[in-house]
Amino acid sequence: MSQLTANKMYYQKQGINIHDFRVEHQFDYQQENFMTPTMKGHLDGVITRVIVTSDAAKESLTDYAKQALAMCFAGEGIKNKTEMESNIYLNGEVVK
Repeated sequence: MSQLTANKMYYQKQGINIHDFRVEHQFDYQQENFMTPTMKGHLDGVITRVIVTSDAAKESLTDYAKQALAMCFAGEGIKNKTEMESNIYLNGEVVK
């Protein structure tokens, strides 16, 4: 999610300092008939965690993460096609 880097610079110009961030993805994927010619798999869900360290207000960081997620072409590509859960963590606490 390189979009977080661009957004970090944008928010920094607005006076909102983001010290650190990272994104974690958990893919719930299943395979049937593994290592056979009839193998197939499917994705059951995706959990995305946007983890931010900042002294900014929760609202600003929620906007920061939402904007970055909206800019992600991969997220938009599967939007409403796969059940997804996205959480935002600010200084170790769940914001959303």
